Amino acid sequence: MRTNPGHANHLRHQLRARRVFAGMAVTFLLGCSPSDSAGPLVNTSWQLLALVPHASGSVTAVPDPEAFTLTLRGDGAANLRIDCNRGSSRWLAALSLLDEKPRDADFSGQLTLAPILPVPVACQKPSLAQRVSLAVFGPHEYMIANECLFMDKWGPGDSLIWRSSVGHPDEVDQSATLARCCSSVKSLRTRC
Repeated sequence: MRTNPGHANHLRHQLRARRVFAGMAVTFLLGCSPSDSAGPLVNTSWQLLALVPHASGSVTAVPDPEAFTLTLRGDGAANLRIDCNRGSSRWLAALSLLDEKPRDADFSGQLTLAPILPVPVACQKPSLAQRVSLAVFGPHEYMIANECLFMDKWGPGDSLIWRSSVGHPDEVDQSATLARCCSSVKSLRTRC
């Protein structure tokens, strides 16, 4: 019986992802800081531009990117603002090997965020907070390209598209910024 090469590659990817996730989970439990391999993410700040569900692929633009922020500090702490909620978390990342990096990416790898503390509460006004909270925590494949961070959640849920908080201060048109970010996302499951 012949094995489908695409299926074999998928199984190898899943096994590698499980090994990386297991190592990251142990590191979380021990309270360690990100390693040198997390270098491109260390001391960075991001604003959320959009959510993209895996099932439909239709983009949900975030009306106020400054209300959804992520800061990854060098000591392994993450500061998050998810609309009316603010809290801390822990993060850990590992870079992909050179031959595994998507062609369009400056950097790529695996990124895991622990749940936020304190526990998020429901916001008063209608909000994307619940969807973002479900999407942002746990393991992701990530890619940095064109000063944008793409977090592709392992399993069902939304992928997240972030822009650098320090880049492109002259970009006031959010749709143009999202288009710039989406031009680099061809290598991930996420489609804009």
